[in-house]
Amino acid sequence: MYEGELAWLGGGAQPVYKLPKQAGAPATGSGATQLKKGQTATFWGHSPADREAPLKVGALSGSGARLCVNGHDVLRLAKGRSSAAVSLSDGVDKVTPTGGSSTTLVDRLTVTPAEGKLKERTYEAGDAKPAGSATLTRLSPATEGTAITGLPLRGTAELRRHHPRTPSPAYSSAPTTRR
Repeated sequence: MYEGELAWLGGGAQPVYKLPKQAGAPATGSGATQLKKGQTATFWGHSPADREAPLKVGALSGSGARLCVNGHDVLRLAKGRSSAAVSLSDGVDKVTPTGGSSTTLVDRLTVTPAEGKLKERTYEAGDAKPAGSATLTRLSPATEGTAITGLPLRGTAELRRHHPRTPSPAYSSAPTTRR
């Protein structure tokens, strides 16, 4: 559990130690962080491996704040919606709530190791649109005879899922099966 008032604050965000009456509940620590529109509270967490983990934002009041993990939007806080299952990277992960339309009081961020919360999706190499050093290569043992080659050992190569009816999210050094 990470206390909101101890996060790295940006954009003018402030810790609050005397909570307003509309908070509705006491803080778990000594206070909370007040996020107005565009203000941030960055939490740096460590994951011992690439794995999934549910994140829960303990907000005492407010809604509309956006939660990002390693630069990817994963959740917009609303009444009854304060958690998301995410994929964390081995090492240090950056988790940042950013204030939305109404002021949000962030009391804490809870990260819990878990398995089976994220739906597994399989992407076929032949559906990818490679960039950088990544290329599509015909290989008979590969599913549908196509594999992605040229992925660097260090750094990133970008693959975009190409499907005419679906948006194309970007994945860095992504295997063909993702959680």
